[in-house]
Amino acid sequence: MTNYLTQQDEREYGRDLIDFSMRAATQAVAPHLQELERRNAALEQQLAREQRHTLDSQVTATIPNWPEINRDPRWHQWLMGVDSLNGRSRQQLLNDAIASGSAERCAAFFQSFMRAQGGSRAAPAHGSPKPAPGGSADKPVYTPQQIKQIYEMKRKGAWNGKEAEFARLEQDIFEAQKERRMLAPVYLTK
Repeated sequence: MTNYLTQQDEREYGRDLIDFSMRAATQAVAPHLQELERRNAALEQQLAREQRHTLDSQVTATIPNWPEINRDPRWHQWLMGVDSLNGRSRQQLLNDAIASGSAERCAAFFQSFMRAQGGSRAAPAHGSPKPAPGGSADKPVYTPQQIKQIYEMKRKGAWNGKEAEFARLEQDIFEAQKERRMLAPVYLTK
């Protein structure tokens, strides 16, 4: 920090006058500094909320049903477990990923949990489900939200001209129910 007072100032004006001047200056600027501190704290809170919203949106793009999974007691039980590679609890690792704003790492936790629960991965939020990355033939796991979205798109005409593709997707949804490839039970009939 820069020192604006010199030893010569202290010799010429004396320590008492300098102390008085500093207290007077502090009293004069203290309300302004407190207001700046208040605004800074409010901006930091707003920035943290926006960063979390961005992180949540990015995770949603990969794992559309993460809020549903987050309410599942099995998820929280799984997070209490220890990661076998580094010996830390999964919850600590997830907290680190959130704190660093890493949507990829956060999504990876949900994907690992879904694999541990018997689902290979989540189906994409839009359009036809695709196989798992790397050309795997794993069948997608559906969520009620995704199924609702698929049928909503059908009602809105998004599948017009793609009836065969929709029929294959719909058939896979019915098979997924029989094969227990749904994160939450959905009862459909055809």
